[in-house]
Amino acid sequence: MNKIIKILHIEPSISSSREVEKTLAGMGYQVEYKRIETRNEIERIIPIFTPDVLISEFQLRGFDGNEVLERVSKVNKNLPVIFFTDAASTVKEKLELLKKGATYVLEKSKLDELELALFIALKTNNASDQAQKQNAIEWNVIRNVVKDAS
Repeated sequence: MNKIIKILHIEPSISSSREVEKTLAGMGYQVEYKRIETRNEIERIIPIFTPDVLISEFQLRGFDGNEVLERVSKVNKNLPVIFFTDAASTVKEKLELLKKGATYVLEKSKLDELELALFIALKTNNASDQAQKQNAIEWNVIRNVVKDAS
C-alpha cells in the first residue's frame, strides 16, 4: 500500500485505541492516526485533520453514535463512519445505524472484520470523491455553455 490512510478514532480508552491501531498496522496499512474522546472535538478536528475514515465506539461517555453521525454530517457528510458495538447489539440496531449514514457496523470482539469495514469505507469515500469531481466538471461545462450563449 502506498497511500497513507488518515483515521480519526473516537475512543475514550487509550488501550482500545492502541489495539485498533496495532490491528490496522498488522493488516499492512500505513496509517496516520488520531484519537479523540469528546463530542466537541468532532466538529473541530475533522476540518483540520481531514480523515479518510472515522472509527468510533457506538456508546461513548455522555453521547452515542447517533450524535456522532449528526456532528460528522455538519462538517463532512461524505466521511465514511465505522462503528464498533458490543456483542449485545441486535441486527435491527445495526441496520438502523446503517440507515442513518454509518458505513459499517461491527462488534468490537471481531477486529479481524475491520479490514473489510475499512475496504468498504475507502471505496465509499473514493466513489464520493469521484462523484464530486464529476459534478464539478458538469457545472463548469454548463457555466461555459451559458457564458458562450450570452
